Amino acid sequence: MLPLARAASLVTSHIEHVYAQQHTTDDSLENLCLACPRCNLQKGPNLTTIDAEFGKIVPLFHPRQQNWQEHFEVQEYHIVGRTTTG
Repeated sequence: MLPLARAASLVTSHIEHVYAQQHTTDDSLENLCLACPRCNLQKGPNLTTIDAEFGKIVPLFHPRQQNWQEHFEVQEYHIVGRTTTG
């Protein structure tokens, strides 16, 4: 096995609701997405968060309605936010 393939086999994802079940009864594919465990556990049922820099309420990224490249970028081995939503 190639090192990258071996590493990829160790990665797990959660199948998660974009809008938490406490906010909607939508279990359709449009409301489901893959999330890394760390991101999923930090998100919880939240739809918004407080931006640490500006202290304002901002929406969390919606993978079905927003463009990933607009809100995030990869720097070396890290995913970095480009906007307050990211």
